[in-house]
Amino acid sequence: MALEEGEFDSLISNLDSVIKSIKDEKIQKFRWFQEKALDIKNKRLFDYAILHIDKSIIIIAALIDFIFNTINGEEKKSRYYFPLIVRKNILSDDYLTTYQGSNYLAVIYDAVDDVEYIRCLDRILRDGKDVEFKSGGRLKPYMLLSHDIYSSERLNNKSSNSLTLLNKNEIVKTFRRMVHGMNPDLEMTYMLRKYGFLNVQDIRGYFLYVDKDNNIYTLSMFAEYIDNIADMWQYTQDYLRNFISKYDGSDCLNYIYKNCGDYISEVNDISDLIANMHIKLSSIAEENFGVISPKEFDVNDLVNQIISNLNLLFKYIGSGEYSGEIEYMIKDILENKDFLFDSISNIKDLVPYFGKYLRCHGDLHLEQLLKTGDGYILIDFEGEPTNQYLREASTCRR
Repeated sequence: MALEEGEFDSLISNLDSVIKSIKDEKIQKFRWFQEKALDIKNKRLFDYAILHIDKSIIIIAALIDFIFNTINGEEKKSRYYFPLIVRKNILSDDYLTTYQGSNYLAVIYDAVDDVEYIRCLDRILRDGKDVEFKSGGRLKPYMLLSHDIYSSERLNNKSSNSLTLLNKNEIVKTFRRMVHGMNPDLEMTYMLRKYGFLNVQDIRGYFLYVDKDNNIYTLSMFAEYIDNIADMWQYTQDYLRNFISKYDGSDCLNYIYKNCGDYISEVNDISDLIANMHIKLSSIAEENFGVISPKEFDVNDLVNQIISNLNLLFKYIGSGEYSGEIEYMIKDILENKDFLFDSISNIKDLVPYFGKYLRCHGDLHLEQLLKTGDGYILIDFEGEPTNQYLREASTCRR
């Protein structure tokens, strides 16, 4: 049964209550949810926009504030982009929550799992028109390349954000946790490709949320899907497994040099690739790129953040129960924490001897390097998702 016009009105007016009705365990199961170790104290609807509505579905771009109690007893707030799709029937049992309307049961899903949301984003991207949020903020689409899409498929457990595969060899990457400014993955990928470094994905377009004070947040981007043999971590494991199965028990070092020349050659190629990437990053003469000298306040901020994190760590390990060698190790660490703090504080005195700041990947490991038939592609420039300081640094410099 299709819904009559206006029947979603009650759901929209009660959207904050609908958000609160989502069970915490359903939120915490998502890989992109970064505060899994913290208890959710509350969740509140910060802002929303209706991206699409008809008689059968409604697609909502919701911005949700999650409130936590941290390890040290302080309150912490994190804002997430949470696109929702509401249907009048149950398509699958992985829905977030339900809402009882006047003559229908609305079923609320995470929209990134649904092709209708992807098609909706594609329409907005091609139309190029802003979408107004309730608070006066705007969803701003930016299209760099033009072509159509027809279907999509979700990719699970591949990223700390949300990935959806499109049939036109594209990935829609949804940046869940909202951090002020241009997301480094978008910024770095775009700038590297713009300046001729082609071992990264191409980008068709992206979406920004601009609040009423003109602060920007990156919500998602449409990027090239890389058809690959494997990421280099999986490729390396398979290679080593095959190597070990064929090992004849002879002198190991000689056996490696005799039988691993192809892999050693790949390591050399990858080393050249990474070096060339950093050379390119150092030569880009645009804001937030190139080479700069660290300022004293930069170092002070970094040192203070390290000290703050250490205090949290010491409080955490000090409240635990240990046995055997672990107990002695923890005791030794805690007894020498003043020495550690003093040593870290002394870093501030070394500012005149520091080198230069240079943009880099931020979370470069073998899973971020895809092996293709033509070489290698570097992906996911966002930085380590668990390191909030690096991700929220205003210049995103390493």
